[in-house]
Amino acid sequence: MIQTFVQNHDTQEGQSLEATVEPWFVPLAYAFILLQANQGYPCVFYGDLYGIRGPKPRSPACDGKLPKLVLARKLYAYGPQTNYFERADCVGWTRSGHTAHSGGAGLAVMLNSGWRSAHKRMCVGQQHAGERWTDILGRLKSVTIIDRKGWGVFPVRPRSLGVWVNALAPNRAQIDDLNL
Repeated sequence: MIQTFVQNHDTQEGQSLEATVEPWFVPLAYAFILLQANQGYPCVFYGDLYGIRGPKPRSPACDGKLPKLVLARKLYAYGPQTNYFERADCVGWTRSGHTAHSGGAGLAVMLNSGWRSAHKRMCVGQQHAGERWTDILGRLKSVTIIDRKGWGVFPVRPRSLGVWVNALAPNRAQIDDLNL
């Protein structure tokens, strides 16, 4: 299986394969490799998770919220995936969940590289009808209510991401309790 990564010790500043990834884009890239189906075996860089000390220090990536993305993968990134890639600057996908993981809870992901807020209407599955979904990263405080056919409208801020999960999903408190 292919390993996927965003950054590593060789690509950081001052190293032989230095390849700077803009800080605003790093969370989007991690969401892509961690939360999409069939994206290989994701490798999370220690320096992105914990920060880097030394002559060229760097804070943890993703405003310190990378552990939430990793935990979201473990708990909710299961089941069939539906892509919503109509626009180049704003893409989304849903994973409808699997009963063997967190009671079948799924997730919805929005990535926005554009300069304006955006939203997408996406289907998370009829089995989620009536659920109230919120952004696990806390970037948006709004609530998306899934309609009777399994559809919801998921907003995202400019140059940002949102990872939406049922507010009452099993194990959701584990993510919410990561006060990073």
